[in-house]
Amino acid sequence: MADIYISIHYTVTSVGAFFMGIWKPIFDREVSISGSRVRQRDIFDSSSHLSGKYIVHILPESTALLNPLKESYCLEQSYSEVIIPVKFNATIPNLVQLNHYDFDTMEMTTTNFTKKQLKKLKMSNPPEKVTDPRISYYSLPVNEPGLYRLGQVVDSSGLNIRLYRSDVVIPRCPSAYIFSGRENGDSHLCIGDVDLPKISVDGVPPLTVKYSKLIKGEESKFSVQSVSPEHPMHHSIKAAKSSIFWNGQDTLSWAASQSLEIEMDTALTTTGDWVYFIDQVEDALGNVVNYNKLYNYRENPKLLFSKSLGYGFQVHSRPHINFKGCGSQTPVKLKRNGSAQLQVFINADLENGPFEVELEHSPLEDSDDSGSYYTFTQNFTHQIGHIPVKEAGIYKVLNLNGRYCQGTVLEPSACIVYVPPEPVAKVTFEDVEDKCAGPVGVVADISLSGTPPFTVYYRIIKNGAIIRNEFKTISQTRDKITLKPNEAGNYAYEFYKLSDSIYKDIDIKGQEGSRKEQTIQTLAGATFVSPRIRRKACSGDSVELPVQLFGVPPFKLNYEIVHGSSRKMPFTQENITGSRFVIKTDPLKAGGSYTVSLVSVENNKGCVTTLKEPDVVIDVSRMRPTAGFLSINGKRSLMTLEGNSVGLPTKFSGEGPWNVVYKHTNVNGTVSRYTQTMSKQNGELIYVSSEGNYTLESVKGAYCPGEISPENNFEVKWLERPTLSVIPNTLVPLGNNNYRREAVCEQDDDVLELSLTGSSPFKIFYDITGPRTLVNQKLDVGTKYASIILQTFKPGLYKYKFTGISDDVYGERDMSRFDFNTITVEQMVNPRPAASFAERSKTYKICVNNDGRSNGDGIPILLNGKAPFSVSYNVYHESTGKTDIHTIDGIEDKKFYLSQIYKGLGLGTHRVTLTTISDSNGCRRSLSKEDEVFIHVNDVPYATPLTPRTNFCVGERIGFTLNGVGPFDITYEFNGKRQSVTTGSPFSRIASNPGNLTLVTLSDTSSCVVNLSHEPRIIHPMPSVMISEGTTVIQDIHEGDQAEIIFTLYGSPPFSFTYTRSEMVGNPPKLKVVETNTVNQVYSNQYSIFTSLQGTYEAIAVEDAFCSISSSSFASNK
Repeated sequence: MADIYISIHYTVTSVGAFFMGIWKPIFDREVSISGSRVRQRDIFDSSSHLSGKYIVHILPESTALLNPLKESYCLEQSYSEVIIPVKFNATIPNLVQLNHYDFDTMEMTTTNFTKKQLKKLKMSNPPEKVTDPRISYYSLPVNEPGLYRLGQVVDSSGLNIRLYRSDVVIPRCPSAYIFSGRENGDSHLCIGDVDLPKISVDGVPPLTVKYSKLIKGEESKFSVQSVSPEHPMHHSIKAAKSSIFWNGQDTLSWAASQSLEIEMDTALTTTGDWVYFIDQVEDALGNVVNYNKLYNYRENPKLLFSKSLGYGFQVHSRPHINFKGCGSQTPVKLKRNGSAQLQVFINADLENGPFEVELEHSPLEDSDDSGSYYTFTQNFTHQIGHIPVKEAGIYKVLNLNGRYCQGTVLEPSACIVYVPPEPVAKVTFEDVEDKCAGPVGVVADISLSGTPPFTVYYRIIKNGAIIRNEFKTISQTRDKITLKPNEAGNYAYEFYKLSDSIYKDIDIKGQEGSRKEQTIQTLAGATFVSPRIRRKACSGDSVELPVQLFGVPPFKLNYEIVHGSSRKMPFTQENITGSRFVIKTDPLKAGGSYTVSLVSVENNKGCVTTLKEPDVVIDVSRMRPTAGFLSINGKRSLMTLEGNSVGLPTKFSGEGPWNVVYKHTNVNGTVSRYTQTMSKQNGELIYVSSEGNYTLESVKGAYCPGEISPENNFEVKWLERPTLSVIPNTLVPLGNNNYRREAVCEQDDDVLELSLTGSSPFKIFYDITGPRTLVNQKLDVGTKYASIILQTFKPGLYKYKFTGISDDVYGERDMSRFDFNTITVEQMVNPRPAASFAERSKTYKICVNNDGRSNGDGIPILLNGKAPFSVSYNVYHESTGKTDIHTIDGIEDKKFYLSQIYKGLGLGTHRVTLTTISDSNGCRRSLSKEDEVFIHVNDVPYATPLTPRTNFCVGERIGFTLNGVGPFDITYEFNGKRQSVTTGSPFSRIASNPGNLTLVTLSDTSSCVVNLSHEPRIIHPMPSVMISEGTTVIQDIHEGDQAEIIFTLYGSPPFSFTYTRSEMVGNPPKLKVVETNTVNQVYSNQYSIFTSLQGTYEAIAVEDAFCSISSSSFASNK
């Protein structure tokens, strides 16, 4: 028969033994101490001595979690508060205490939400779907930036609710705005200008800004990442969805908002509208402000501009100006006392007008009609402009300014205006003689000065009557008109009117020599070799003109050189013996046209032939050609990408093509000279690909050497290439641009700081090799400092190889032409150490007061990491519900034995759990709670009384636990009568009669016999014990709380009693005893115990100063 006195080491009996314990006292008789067989129920009813139940129910664990979805929150400047949700499990809060910590002072303030307030704050629409009715959500309003955490939560029973560790950092919401970095902030700019937009960002760094740039409506999007101050204060901030827990000591100033600026410089190369918009800004905590969504995707751009979320301007083209139809070779002729219109062409958009032109007037050296030097301005609204002039001189365009932009002056930039003289005709008549007939007509030799073509008007008068009016257009300054009347008579030949291209209908009638009278009563020659070729010459040059002579030499040649109306110079060359003669002029110093005319030739017989051959015209340039550089966007210097070929624009005056010599002085002072032929007057390019200063040294036009204008130099500089370097204060240099960063632990946060030069925004290119390989990585950076988040997710050696950089000026393709000095940074990520029991979940059994040597070296633990290790573990004592915490330092081996753990352990089961481990790398790991073993402490094996009492009561069983290898043979005496019996453990007999029981010997199957020396057991009457005065009480408590159970005792103190705790286990669930406890030395008639364990509590045994009784109906005297 099984009963509860088996052994305290075995609290749970088998199912079969349990049912035998129920039915056997009902139907079977058992052996009494005296040896007779009796039924227990015939002796007593134990239920009358052991009555009442106390049932404890553990309510589900009540918890509170702040910000359960790990959302990011921030406070707008214009809003008063944000709502933080709190998730409650299996409780209704009566008081919630929320602590607030200021970022700067770390000062704590507390807000209490009462039951009345919480009733209004319960969320009817929780942030996530709730299927468990025990889950509820409440919303807590806050209106100050800072760190928030739950301080205390009390439920409706006045009990504290368990709080999960979860802090919420609420900064000011990130913001950004864009503005012009130029001082005047003009909204109208010109091609070639540089814009300096700035983005101001406010928030918790590092921040990310996204913005768009629209040029003529074509949109480009940009993202600037890792916007940080020059010396950022880093903190272990993970992504916004992860937990944050403040240790209460580190500064919180990293979470305070900071104001940063991103500077950008942009060369304006395209005309049209340029617009920037801020699209989105995100802070380090994951708070995102999307301006596109807030303002309906730019539905109202003016609103965005008013809030500095948009910024724009208009880029205009630069105007160009030059004279049209006038230049150094094509002067404008001004009629004396008249006026003329000089025409300029302005190449520009008319919307950029009006245009203001500054001009200069300077007198001609060889003219008395050109006035003095002065400057003047004139405004134009059209592309073709007219400048009225009334005096001769050189008019030069100095400057051009449109409404928005300064323009460029192209060639021809100067126009010559001169007053030609009125035409003059000198007529000489020569009779046409016939050796036989005498005069038969005349040849009118007309010498003209003025501006051809000329028109001369003449008439023939016969016998006083005009018989014919004629006119002739003459393109040269000399001509002959032969007049031969057909009839004899008295004739008069009269020239009466003259016109040229400037002056019309000049009356020359009555002028000396303009009329000849004749009574009609009638040859050697000469001509220019190339009479129709118009010759060009430079001022001061001498010109040679070959003449072909006809007839019999020697010849006498008469010719004239005409320059202007009063500069006719006759020449005679005698004794010409050949058929060809070269006329060589004196140096032609004055500018303008020179006309060389053949007048007459006389042969060897003295016969003179008047000539009317075509003249030769020599155009002498008034101005020598010039050469200079045109400016680009108002400057004769430019900055370009290193190695790029650029064109330097030139300008020339005079007649081309032009041969120009220029020199290049490089940055080291080395000089090189080059020659190039140019064919365009404006804008033809000299292509260069080296940095330095370029200077024009000499020029020669089509005919004349020229002069170099003051705009003779052009400077070419390379734009600075972007550079990248690491900030070395936390690095160990290894040489050859290699560095090592201090090792970190697996999954710890770490960043690498970089310093940049160039024009933002930048792109950084790098590769990562190691346990996690990432190639062709790219990082967009808006400032000259960048932070690379280092890989620590997996342990191992990581190498960060920085392969390139580009910026706003040098793009990726540009930088590919240059060698990049690769930078490599390596970092060891140490694995977190690990520890586990060699035999997880194993139960180690020892005897009470045993130091554990019977279990070998102890409980083995396997360690992984770098020794020495430090291991922490907990020992939970199930009998008391207490937990001891232990730490072992300096462990050198990878397998370690917990050898001292057994000391001081009491009876029952003890759960050992590993909690944390750290190694010499400084890495630490929290261990799984499932990694545990158990230690079970048993009694020493020998014949032990089930109770130490020597007094028993009638109806009780007197029992002994037999430790050894059963079955056992035991000999005992009762009231002087010795009996022997073979039995298992325990050995028990029911006390059906009072008396004395003494054990004599004990042996087991190992044939070991022990002489027992136990005191005699004396049989006495029985006590009683009741729980809750014999009734059943049910009480609900929260986990961690305690219930009070009161036992009422009847008998003679001191009392001892035994009670059990049972739980429903299995499927289907059945009530099962899981714990048995005994209370001794009770001197009062009431005794209370406090428990936090769930189950049904029943008294199964009680004893007083003499007797005890149990639910198995066994009684004994002490």
